[in-house]
Amino acid sequence: MEENMKDNTLMIKNMDKEYQNGVADGRKYSGQWELGKQHGIGEYFNGQINKKGQWNYGKRLKWLD
Repeated sequence: MEENMKDNTLMIKNMDKEYQNGVADGRKYSGQWELGKQHGIGEYFNGQINKKGQWNYGKRLKWLD
């Protein structure tokens, strides 16, 4: 596992695994990753709301709840 700081975001590089990722303003993502990007099903938290969604290589496709 390799950790790098880029744009105040902790990027954890380990392909096709589930990890949490967060930034200083409180946003977090916990879910599936592929090629270092949010991919598949995951949960997003921005400090106020917690939503489950579906991502495709870093872009949110839709909210699931």
